[in-house]
Amino acid sequence: MIQIFNIIANIIASLGISEIVDITIVAVLIYLVIIFIKETRSFFIFSTTTILLGIVYISEFFGLSLTQKFFQPFLTFFLLIIVIVFQKEIRRFFLWFSIPRGGLQKFRQNKNSDGFVQKIFQAVMIMAKQHMGAIVVIAGMQPVEHSIEREIELGGDVSVPLLLSIFDSNTPGHDGAVIIENGKIKYFGAHLPLAQKITESMRTGTRHRAATGLTEETDAFVIVVSEERGVVSLAQNGRIQQVSDEVLLSRLSNFIEKQAPQNNKDSHWLKYLVIKNWIEKLISIILAIILWVSFIFY
Repeated sequence: MIQIFNIIANIIASLGISEIVDITIVAVLIYLVIIFIKETRSFFIFSTTTILLGIVYISEFFGLSLTQKFFQPFLTFFLLIIVIVFQKEIRRFFLWFSIPRGGLQKFRQNKNSDGFVQKIFQAVMIMAKQHMGAIVVIAGMQPVEHSIEREIELGGDVSVPLLLSIFDSNTPGHDGAVIIENGKIKYFGAHLPLAQKITESMRTGTRHRAATGLTEETDAFVIVVSEERGVVSLAQNGRIQQVSDEVLLSRLSNFIEKQAPQNNKDSHWLKYLVIKNWIEKLISIILAIILWVSFIFY
């Protein structure tokens, strides 16, 4: 035990400003990798790349000339293939990384969130009762423009009559989705990407697959009304489930509430930097320290 404390004391004594900066940079890079895996659910990319990098490192460490000559160009080729094949996942990561925090602030300041929620809820309840098929997308912090097609720009205030008129079967664009952003109906008639990971959505219609597909790529909150059954489903984080009226109202309210700005902007940023994804950040720091001890300290 004393020996362990001596080792820790020696490590701490060896930490200067340059070492702390070095560990911090590596920790940030590790954190970005973890977030990439979490946001894009692309563990295959990470695991395969890690294996190949491990082979290259082992070949250099043990002087395996043939393995080096074979795997180094292969690694470059493989990384190029990854960029091509997984361009959607990579784009999603960079969109997440470039999100302007507080992007819905204008909406939150100028609109009554309770009234906003009630308008959407009332419209959805009426459409469900009348078996009027609909997809209502409430954009989160991530932009949805890169994931939708053939949308028609509107820019109107959210209201029950407007939502009902859009999804009336006699109007153009009723088969598409309504995109609500910054408290306004920004687009209607939008075509959403179909789900790539089809589970329970295989047993449902195209609307449910489209709603699930959008939430695989963004953090949007999507409400689906089934034309055949008149039931309401919610899609988030690549999953969709049928919900009751009470659950719909509760989850919609919670989604809008989570978007609300904090009264103290400094505490909001401090909370984001320290508390948000704190487990991933702690893991990144620990791994960076382990790497520094393994490769630099010794």
